[in-house]
Amino acid sequence: MFDFDGVLAHTLPHAYDIHKNINPNFTWEEFGKMSDGNFHMEYRKKIESGEHVHPENFPEKYNQKLQNLLCDPSLRNCLNYLHEKYILYVVSSTKDSFIEQFLQKEGVQELFSGVLGYDTHHLKVPKIKSILDKEQVSPKHCLFITDTIGDIKEARECRVSSIGVLWGLHSKEKLEKEDIVGVVSTDIELIKTIDTYFAIL
Repeated sequence: MFDFDGVLAHTLPHAYDIHKNINPNFTWEEFGKMSDGNFHMEYRKKIESGEHVHPENFPEKYNQKLQNLLCDPSLRNCLNYLHEKYILYVVSSTKDSFIEQFLQKEGVQELFSGVLGYDTHHLKVPKIKSILDKEQVSPKHCLFITDTIGDIKEARECRVSSIGVLWGLHSKEKLEKEDIVGVVSTDIELIKTIDTYFAIL
């Protein structure tokens, strides 16, 4: 199971810029902390407390930037390799349709058995559990690939282990504080870590 923002698409700088345009004092550190738990729940708290102003038309602005991005060729090769051996899903906080549009544009949509984004549920726990039920697979036979500790915590609630990637939001030091399978910095490392994990089950 792959997270989307920061893992499959380099959307984070664009999303942050949209927020900062209307919240001048909003820092990158604050942006990162919102993913220490479930992003949408933490975001809602900041809005309700008056700490943050929600950018008008954020989804449209975000998607416009997203559809101008490209899937990294090395990541595309990684996904093709993994598709041959494993069942792949996207589990994200972004709207399902935005993700599907991007994956289709980049020619990798067929590599995934499903996309479970914000339209499916704002929490990732129910989405992960629904995949386990649909595929009739035990949690130990699944992995969540993410760039945030919030995702790691939600996967852990489902007894699913995670791998942290370093091309996204949270740092190596932050990710390594969690009980995870490993932290990787390249697609080759990701493949090796996934294959090693499943080989010893």
